[in-house]
Amino acid sequence: MTSEPEIYDLVLKGGRVVDPAQKIDGIADVAIRNGRVAAVAARLPPHRAARTENVSGSVVVPGVIDMHVHNFQWVTGHALNADQLGVHSGATTTVSMGDTGSLTLRGYKHYLVPQSKTHLLCVPAVMGAGFMNPTPDPHFFHPDTVDIEANIKLAREEPEIVRGFKAHGDEGCLSRFGTAVIEKARKICDETGLPLYLHTGLLVSIVEATRPGPKQVIDIILPWLRPGDILAHPFALYPDGLLTGRDEVPPQLRAALDRGVLLDLGRGHHLSIDIARKMMPKGIIPDIISSDVHGTFGKFNDASTLDYSLFGTLSLFLALGMTLGELIERVTVAPARWLRMQDKIGTLAPGAWGDVTVFDVVPGKWVFKDRLRASVVGKEKLVPKLVVRLGEVIQPEGALLKDLEAA
Repeated sequence: MTSEPEIYDLVLKGGRVVDPAQKIDGIADVAIRNGRVAAVAARLPPHRAARTENVSGSVVVPGVIDMHVHNFQWVTGHALNADQLGVHSGATTTVSMGDTGSLTLRGYKHYLVPQSKTHLLCVPAVMGAGFMNPTPDPHFFHPDTVDIEANIKLAREEPEIVRGFKAHGDEGCLSRFGTAVIEKARKICDETGLPLYLHTGLLVSIVEATRPGPKQVIDIILPWLRPGDILAHPFALYPDGLLTGRDEVPPQLRAALDRGVLLDLGRGHHLSIDIARKMMPKGIIPDIISSDVHGTFGKFNDASTLDYSLFGTLSLFLALGMTLGELIERVTVAPARWLRMQDKIGTLAPGAWGDVTVFDVVPGKWVFKDRLRASVVGKEKLVPKLVVRLGEVIQPEGALLKDLEAA
């Protein structure tokens, strides 16, 4: 007796499937049914599909996660459109990193989430209003803006969207407020069981009389971090940057990483190719690669100066010697684990959400630059081709992928 064929909504056929969560790297088909992954196999069982996409020659990965974007458009001054930063740039999930706070997150959830194709999550800043202002005025970071109980209440009432909390550990904030904000952030995270995401690199102006000194910042902030917490911007060239002006990895940083503190690239304006070149051979490789894509400071919803993207950044680090598998891990399963959603996103395991990113590896001679105009030449660039969000095929518009065009 002949069995009935499987019925799928979508089949992605013939691509190179790379899923580090399952240690898969090979030619396979991916089947989606009812918004979930139904199967991944070199040869699917007999089936009928409502739609089949031939993706042979392309790379098929779990829906890419951009762990650090600014997308609270028209509220956070430097934020941009959520879907342009998400599905239309090749990412199915993005994390609004510090745009919201205990006073504003519910507005983000009510107005932005329902109208977006991209899966949106938040790591609110511990300050009540979040990072709303288009310029980093010091008063927005004052410890009096941090309501511990309001943040705890927020995490308990909005667990589906609140995945951690953000604070700032730059020399400017330390010179003005000491560790008061970080202390409050630590209490919030300990009480809620959520991880802390700590910004590093000069953000607000320094008070000279009380500045700790750029090389002392690392000694002040590291004791507040627990395993699973994140230090952002490890390759930033700021006087108080984690690795600025150093030939070796500071032993206290190495000790923090050994006990489970993580690094997120958070590219933004915080990438020095020269620092990355120096420190990657010494074992400093971000656990997560995110874009920190945002618009122009001082202007609302302005992308005119944006010259980097997540896929451009992945291409840059491919040119710096990372493997494709290492890169895909850092935008799929690694952020999914930190977000505590690894059963739903960051994998193509059967039953996971039907979120997929398909991209092309384009050969050529491509030049990738940082904001300091240092450059690296690569032989390949990674260009998003299509995304699938809960089974829906979306063609990325790519309006914010200017660096891939320029390369």
